[in-house]
Amino acid sequence: MANSKHTYYAEIDPDGTVLRVIVSDADFIAKLGGTWVQTWMPDDKPHPRKNYAGPGHKFDAGRGAFVAPKPADDATFDEETCRWSVPVKPIGGAGDIIDETLP
Repeated sequence: MANSKHTYYAEIDPDGTVLRVIVSDADFIAKLGGTWVQTWMPDDKPHPRKNYAGPGHKFDAGRGAFVAPKPADDATFDEETCRWSVPVKPIGGAGDIIDETLP
């Protein structure tokens, strides 16, 4: 009997970089070439891969998680969520230009 449950799959290259994400069932994915990793099922709580996959993200097999590219040099990585955190910088510091004419 065919598996008719559709879910999201990410195609990854040999380095683990996500090339594309599609919605399909396991039977169709089994017929495709390449390496595919299930990324999301709408009913999954907690999320089995930590984060939804997107093109350019990396699949970290050791963590079983998809990780977005590092967004900034000063970003820190949260091991539990496998997400990046960027510090919020206050405005009005030395060197900041504030245009007080804006509404």
